[in-house]
Amino acid sequence: MIWYKFHLGDYITHTTHLSDAEDLAYRRLLDLYYISEAPIPSDTAFVARKIRLDLDITESKPNTNPNKIKNKNKNTLSATRFEEFWAAWPSSKRKVGKAAVLVKWERGGLDDVADAIIANVNDLKSSEQWTSGFEPAPLTYINQRRWEDDAGTPAVSRRVI
Repeated sequence: MIWYKFHLGDYITHTTHLSDAEDLAYRRLLDLYYISEAPIPSDTAFVARKIRLDLDITESKPNTNPNKIKNKNKNTLSATRFEEFWAAWPSSKRKVGKAAVLVKWERGGLDDVADAIIANVNDLKSSEQWTSGFEPAPLTYINQRRWEDDAGTPAVSRRVI
């Protein structure tokens, strides 16, 4: 196969839980699959050579992905949904301070309400205020917990006679 569709946004949102080495291996495995148009062989050493990865990288190691945080309710690591939020935020000059927003996200335990936050951002992206360039900075949005605002009901204009 000469080419295949690759949706970067989908790939990023579905692989944020992977470490750098896992992400590299996965991406190269996808390429191998589409180039050969055949199932990936089960011989790990052969496949590692084929995708140009050292075997020591492919050995199971603890994941040191900085996008993983300690869940306060459990003793396990859970992938943060922050990258999905950041990807959903519209590109503009106000989309700044990613590190500060990430700290606020983690401290607030916002993975628990990530679905509501991301859905609200997606709704607001098409609002008149945001399309005319008056969206808040992501840190302002998080600090003010704007996803909890009742912005879902449009203002009804009443005509006075």
